[in-house]
Amino acid sequence: HMVKDQLSHEISMFSFELESDDAEKIEAFCESLNFFQIAASWGGYESLIVPLIAFDSSPHPINMIRMYVGFESEELLINDLKSAFERL
Repeated sequence: HMVKDQLSHEISMFSFELESDDAEKIEAFCESLNFFQIAASWGGYESLIVPLIAFDSSPHPINMIRMYVGFESEELLINDLKSAFERL
């Protein structure tokens, strides 16, 4: 229900949780992305990813990933994510 509420409007930022809470797998997933830059600052035009495992004080699960979708092509970003998920 939470996801449906989050995605009921047009947005470019969302969060999801990886099935694994293994720090090495989370790091490998994030680093395997080619078109999502690891960053903690929103507001640019490029697609960004923020793995919450990078923050010691985060109250959220360590396997939560926040993403911001930029202006790159939809197909490019989807293929990038598919490739990263296949490597998990």
